[in-house]
Amino acid sequence: MRYTPSYPGSWCFAAPQGALQRAWGFRGVAGAGSLLFGLWHIAASLGLTRRNVGFTRVFGGGTVGALAAAVVWHLTT
Repeated sequence: MRYTPSYPGSWCFAAPQGALQRAWGFRGVAGAGSLLFGLWHIAASLGLTRRNVGFTRVFGGGTVGALAAAVVWHLTT
């Protein structure tokens, strides 16, 4: 199947996915995409206690508080 870019500049995403598909097939592409998407969500949520006063009051502002807030946030959404 030929890749057709949906917007200008999106061709740069086709090469890694094509190489991944040749190496690992559909399951490899789906698994790697899911893993990266999940890591992106976790990384984005680690700053919740710095930016949200309510989370800081409930969970605290340290590393353990940030991890607890991220876990609770992901479980409730």
